[in-house]
This record gives sequence, structure tokens and C-alpha cells, in this order.
Amino acid sequence: MLKKIFSIFTIAMLAGGALQAFAGDITPTKLRCEYQQNPGQVDVTSPRLSWVNSPKAGKQNIKQTSYELCVASSKEQLEKGKADVWKVKMNDANSVLIPYMGKKLESGKTYYWRVRVWDQDKKESKWSETAQWTMGMLNASDWKCQWIGAPWQGEQAIKYSGQKFPAPLFRKEFDVNKPIKSAKFFGTGLGYFEMYCNGSKVSDDVLAPNQANWGKRPGIETASIAVQDNFTDYRVLYLGYDITALLKQGKNAVGVALGNGFYDPINSGSPEPYGSPRLFGQIVIEYADGTSDVIATDTSWKAAKSAIVEDGIYVGEVY
Repeated sequence: MLKKIFSIFTIAMLAGGALQAFAGDITPTKLRCEYQQNPGQVDVTSPRLSWVNSPKAGKQNIKQTSYELCVASSKEQLEKGKADVWKVKMNDANSVLIPYMGKKLESGKTYYWRVRVWDQDKKESKWSETAQWTMGMLNASDWKCQWIGAPWQGEQAIKYSGQKFPAPLFRKEFDVNKPIKSAKFFGTGLGYFEMYCNGSKVSDDVLAPNQANWGKRPGIETASIAVQDNFTDYRVLYLGYDITALLKQGKNAVGVALGNGFYDPINSGSPEPYGSPRLFGQIVIEYADGTSDVIATDTSWKAAKSAIVEDGIYVGEVY
């Protein structure tokens, strides 16, 4: 009996070696969606996918001649070979900015993908590691949140007068009473924001979001360096964070700290401000039973003055 088992094991090992010998000499690596690794918010309806073909050690002049790309609604589906969102096989050497052309993508959903390639000798590579991307908010109606600000800061931009203005903190408590499938935050701050969930910072981002031409700036036409305020294409950049691992059953709390940034520079001689800091965002929780909840910024959030008594892009931070 032992001899028979050993023989089967030996054959399996030899078969495995034989299969490996036929594997291609390149492997798809460094998978990117819209130039980013596993991005948390993609709001183009046909995101572009890219990868780098890495040759085996000592191999040269190996090139891709075709590829197979698979996209699935879950990692489990993908690894079972069920590409339920998109599957395409092309005789093509291109591996950069391949446009997605599968099923219609949904707001807030995460999609998983991988790719394998064939070289000029028709040798097939192994599958790449699984990558993913999360869709952002594709429609205005997807946003359920409101812009909120600290009541002591008012509606208008703060004109610098030497007075110190504490950075506001915002907090929201909520309950989770069912197993969670996923939880994601989509939102932004004007100017900078940092978000925490149950005491942990949700990302390593700093000075987020990036600067943009947010909107009208009262007083810019008569400022010391006067500019006609006839700009167009106003926009606000937002981010997406996966906070599934930070939530727990029972009581939860999220907190956000707001800074002035370029949105509301506070020292004399700086550019004209847009307004006082604001927060805008929502947490979308999907439960294992198929139901969902949205925790959105509104007047139920608590606001308090932080220990940061002054902050500005030119004067730094006073704690």
C-alpha cells in the first residue's frame, strides 16, 4: 500500500514538473487600473487596465503576443475561473491602457481582475496576482450626504485678523448589528481632511484632497493681486476608503479632522479664500444578507473644537 501511494505521489510530482516546463517565460505583474494600484475610487465608466510583463531570470527578448483578461464581481468567483463581469482574449502585444468593455459598472462596487499572456512561442504564462478597483459615485443621485461645517466658523471665508481659529472635529456614532460584507467611505474635505474609524486612521494619506479650482472666491477681483473671477470647470476631488476591517459588531464611531489648506488660507498675504472648511461624505455598508446602510454627513454629526488652535499652509500648525 505504501509503495502504491509513493508511486502515485511520484507521478504527480513528475506531472507537476512537466506542466511547469511548458509555462511561459513571462508573468504579468504590477497590475494597474487608471495608472493606480487597487484604486479606491474610479469614476470613469470604462476604466483602463495595464500590466507589466516580467521575464524569468536570465530570459531576454521575450514578448507578449496575446492575452486573456478576466473581471469578476468577487475574488472567489475570479479564482474559480468564473469571470461574471468581463472576459476577453486578444491576439495583441499591447499591455497598456486596455479599455474595459464588459458589463455596466455600478457605483461603489469593487471589481476583481487578473490576466495571463502568451509569448512569441505560444507559451502560456501563469495567471497574474488578483488586482481590484472600486467604482466611485457615478451619478449625482448616488450622493446622500450634505456639506457640513463647524457652527463657529460661519458661512463665509475667514478674513485673517491675527485671531486663532481651532480646527474642527466631527464625529458620528452608529450601530452595526449584522455581519458585514463590505464598508466603504466616499467623500472629501474643504480644505484638508483626515478620517478615523474607531480610533484608527483609515489611510496614510496626508494633505488630502489635492488642490482644485473649487469655485468662486469672494474678493479676488479686488485683492492685492487682482484676478478676474471668470474661471470655469469648477470641481471638488474626493477619495474612497475601504474601512471594512475597522468596523465591529455593536457601537462604532467615525471622526474627521478638518484643516484650512488652500481652501481657506488664513495668514495675511496669502491667496483669497474660497470659504470656511467643510466636510462631505458617506459610509456605505453592505451586509452579508444583501441589505445595506448609508451613514451620511448631515446635521446629526457632532462638532467640537480640536487642540489644533491654528493651521495654515503658510504658517504651519499650532497644537
